Amino acid sequence: MPRDERVLIVFVASPSDLEPERNRLEEVVRELNLTWSRTLRFRLELVRWETHGYPGVGVDAQEVLNRELDDSPDIFIGLMWGRYGTPTGRAGSGTEEEFARALARYRENQTSVRIMFYFKDAPLSPSDIDPDQLARIQRFKESLGTEGVLHWKFLTVEEFERLLRLHLARQIQEAAASPPEIREVDLAASVAEAQPTPEDDLGLLDYMDLLEEYFGALNEITNRISSETASLGSKMEQRTAEINAATADGQERVGRREARAMIEKAAIDMDQYVARMTADIPLFRDFLRKGADVAARAALISADMNSGDRRQVHELRKALLGFSNALTGAYNSTDSFRASVQRLPRMTIVLNKAKRETAGVLSNVLESIAEGRRVAIETVRTLDTLLGSGEASNAD
Repeated sequence: MPRDERVLIVFVASPSDLEPERNRLEEVVRELNLTWSRTLRFRLELVRWETHGYPGVGVDAQEVLNRELDDSPDIFIGLMWGRYGTPTGRAGSGTEEEFARALARYRENQTSVRIMFYFKDAPLSPSDIDPDQLARIQRFKESLGTEGVLHWKFLTVEEFERLLRLHLARQIQEAAASPPEIREVDLAASVAEAQPTPEDDLGLLDYMDLLEEYFGALNEITNRISSETASLGSKMEQRTAEINAATADGQERVGRREARAMIEKAAIDMDQYVARMTADIPLFRDFLRKGADVAARAALISADMNSGDRRQVHELRKALLGFSNALTGAYNSTDSFRASVQRLPRMTIVLNKAKRETAGVLSNVLESIAEGRRVAIETVRTLDTLLGSGEASNAD
């Protein structure tokens, strides 16, 4: 049975080294359509050259794709990491040319297309490093600032998914406020119609409660990580002081066996820290995923928000800003401690192993904290969209 449904065309452009992110984007769009299409009469249609292109003849392959693919997306998503791409004759790469076409449309009509660009900030394997490609990416990234294009960075596919959910929710919010272009859609030929889920019955206050719960749990985990890191730092200072005292004035006051015992106590302290962080980091990332998903859902049912809802949104927004500031402090102290661990001398094989594993888990902690801060900031921006720019500004 056909029905009226608003369709937003989403076009994704990227070089070949971001296939996992492109596939995850397709999964996110499919999942969001199952949530939104029934309740909001909105559907996203993802356009990729892999699914929408077909064999043809032209000046070059990119010219063929330009002709075959939809030339008027509502949302343009660009991705880059370690490859810039192959020149097309009209631009430095296919991704650059597709971005330039979207930007030209935006300049003609700022409501015609929404542009979202992401840069993956994860390390590259040595065999994948091409200095020329990286230099071209850096020049392109710098040019985006000149063009007034805001962009985001991410480390993992999972973080990309979390940010994408929040950003697409905000795009839907903005699209809902603009004049609709209604397209009749046959449900049998469209994306499978959404089946009712428990989440469909939740209201804005329910989502706010969940957000408060998830970010409250994140705050507890962050405090625990900071406390454990500070505790290990104190223990390391104590162990170092004991060793220095035992070897004061260059005269060893303890034998090699006793010195080794002191050093191995430090290794045990680090091993215990690694075990605790190995348990906490997955919890942190899981609550982060849940919080981002709930924030995206909340953003899509904001039309009926009343004064009571607004009070809770304001309170949650304030708590999230405090959480973001706490993450900044936790990041700085953890980064400083990681540097001190890396400076520890190579004394015994046990200490060297503990030092290596501790430095590694501290890097994971830093990545998680940095991701948490980015997601917290994007969640605040989503709440600002719920409140409206004027009301959000008055809250600062």
